[in-house]
Amino acid sequence: DVDALSEVAVTVGATQALLVSLLATLAAGDEVVIPEPFFDLYLGQIKLAEGVARPAPMAVDGDGEWRLTEDVLRGAITPKSRVLVVTSPHNPTGKVFDRDELEMIARVVREENARRERDRVGDEDDALLVIADEVYKYITHDADADHVHFASLPGMRDVTLTVSSAGKTFSATGWQIGWIVGPARLVAPCQTLLPYLQFCAPTPM
Repeated sequence: DVDALSEVAVTVGATQALLVSLLATLAAGDEVVIPEPFFDLYLGQIKLAEGVARPAPMAVDGDGEWRLTEDVLRGAITPKSRVLVVTSPHNPTGKVFDRDELEMIARVVREENARRERDRVGDEDDALLVIADEVYKYITHDADADHVHFASLPGMRDVTLTVSSAGKTFSATGWQIGWIVGPARLVAPCQTLLPYLQFCAPTPM
C-alpha cells in the first residue's frame, strides 16, 4: 500500500526524479555506490549534489551475463557511503537482476545498516539508502526475466526511493512525467525541493 500524498513525488521525468532523490539524501562528500558500467547521467547528477561516485565494477561471467559479486559490492561500501543505486533492468547492459541477486544486495544493505545502528552515536540517521532506478521495468527482452521491485524485498521499503517514468512505461518520452515512491520520511524532502526546481510536472499529463 502506498499513500499517494505522502509517499509519492511526481517529477518532470525520471531524470528529475533521480536528481531530486540525490539532492534530498546527500550531504557534501557523501558517497554514492553505483554498479559499473552505469548510465553516464549518474556521474553529473552526483556531482551536482556534491556527492562522490564509488563504482562497483560488474564482470561478465562464463555465460556472458553481467554479474555484481557480493565481495565487490561490500568492498565499494565505506562509512561515507550514503546511497546505493540499483538499476534493474540495467542501463546500459540490459541486464535484469534476478531475485537471488537482488536479495544478495538487500542482505548487504541490511547488514550494513545493522552495523551502523549498532555503532551509531546520537540520533543522526546515517542509514545506507537505496535509489532503485526502475524506469525499464516493463522492458525485459528475456522471456524468463521477471522484474522484481527492490523495495518489495525484506527490510528494503523503509530505505528505498523507487524512481520510474511514464515515458518509458507508456512509450511516450515526451510526456516528461516521472515519480519517486518511498517512505514518507524520505519522500518529504523530495517534495520540499521540487517547487524550487520546477513548480510542477505538466498537469495535463
